[in-house]
Amino acid sequence: MTFSPWRRAGPWCWPRGFRVTTLSVSWWRGTSARGSTRRRCDRPTWVPSCQHWTNVNKEQLMSREVFKLAVEYYLDTVAAIKLDQLDRNALGVWNLRDLLGHTARAFTNVERYATVGFTAGPPVGSDDDIAARGIEAGRQLGNEPLAAVREIAKRVVSFVDALPDNHVLDTSAGQMSLIEFLPSRVQELTTHSIDIARAIGLDAAPPEEYLRVMLYWLADQAIVRKQSVDMVLVLTGREPLPDGFNLVAPLT
Repeated sequence: MTFSPWRRAGPWCWPRGFRVTTLSVSWWRGTSARGSTRRRCDRPTWVPSCQHWTNVNKEQLMSREVFKLAVEYYLDTVAAIKLDQLDRNALGVWNLRDLLGHTARAFTNVERYATVGFTAGPPVGSDDDIAARGIEAGRQLGNEPLAAVREIAKRVVSFVDALPDNHVLDTSAGQMSLIEFLPSRVQELTTHSIDIARAIGLDAAPPEEYLRVMLYWLADQAIVRKQSVDMVLVLTGREPLPDGFNLVAPLT
């Protein structure tokens, strides 16, 4: 039986004012009520549902709104930390204070990359260098680290709001626009929200919007790092994880 896009992606899924004008085996196009022709979906017709098409929309992945929601989720997770838990082990050599310091740098690096740039600061360095910077950043949060994290997050969100999407950032991964950089912040915030939740005994359940952005970003990292075949083999149950498999470790 030939698949029909009408079977799952009926008119109730179309944007307002949209109507189909032509249909081929692999692709279909439409015309808006205003008369402009546009591609309805850059996906083959065998994609099983209209929902999947919208889920991979690039504009959704590179979204200020998703970034802000990820910040809110992170801060909600941080708010669950009790002060007597700050010395609890959280990730590797880091306790919770250290991890908060490291994640604070995920915020402040946005300011740094957008102004003076990555090259004006210390290099990424080794895992030990990253660990040491996290510990030092945790100490700099002072006697009220939870309040300090909230203040840093609030400041950086306002800073991002004031920048245009195409503002060029000089990052550790090279130059890119602000809107291209934000998915990496969603990945950082989502990952460390999970780390914190696990450390304090909470169920880690980030909303799907953040996880989707994070997973697409990680897939891109697998390609950049030439680990995409390993990733496919692992995710399809063909091979176990290779030793040292890590899509966020510093590139050397």
